[in-house]
Amino acid sequence: MQVRTTLTGLTLTLAAAACTTVNGAGGDTPKAGPAAEKKPIVIQPAPVTEVKVPEAADEDYAVYAAVSEGLITDKHKQFVVARVATMDTPSAESSVELAGEDAPEIQKMTLRDFLLKADQPAVLKDRFELKVPVRILPAPEFDAFFAKLGVKGSCSDGWTRFYTGFPESPGYAEFSRVGYNPNKTQALVYRAFRWGCPSKASNGAAVAGADGSLFYLAKRRGKWEVQQRLTLWQG
Repeated sequence: MQVRTTLTGLTLTLAAAACTTVNGAGGDTPKAGPAAEKKPIVIQPAPVTEVKVPEAADEDYAVYAAVSEGLITDKHKQFVVARVATMDTPSAESSVELAGEDAPEIQKMTLRDFLLKADQPAVLKDRFELKVPVRILPAPEFDAFFAKLGVKGSCSDGWTRFYTGFPESPGYAEFSRVGYNPNKTQALVYRAFRWGCPSKASNGAAVAGADGSLFYLAKRRGKWEVQQRLTLWQG
């Protein structure tokens, strides 16, 4: 039997020679018959399962507020926040290692829970416990302010467009999902905050326009309080 297989798109065609049996004096003798008709076999693709991104947990908003309060002054009337940011596993692991060294009181279960969630997205809603209104601005909308990145002056031009749209916000914040210990008395969260272009002060020192930090918090008398801040990057 000869089999020729061709694969085009998702259609598999098999062609084979058929065999027939002819009764003879000496017994049944197989004899090749006419070629079987080619019939396409259509392979249906597996159904796509939609993965729903979960919403941030109720407790998360209190943690986000605790690491954002210091960014808001009396002149600010609004706070712009993005969707939950994700961290790749190597970055999360190195951050957790540094946090464990700087704050040995952080329980292993807190560190482990943060690692499990760090690369997972979540949906944010306007449920922040802050003294000013919060505007949830997805990252693509923020990036649109800087669509001409690479053109001279585009960074400052982008921030001009941003502050034209949100003149009363201190900048733009992103958060990771929050890691907790089992009884939720400890929390670990990553926060990135952007407020302008990198620049230099009059003395020549570099002035950052953004930073990313890992925060360790403890719950005291029912309120989350920052215990340790580990700055991971500035730019």
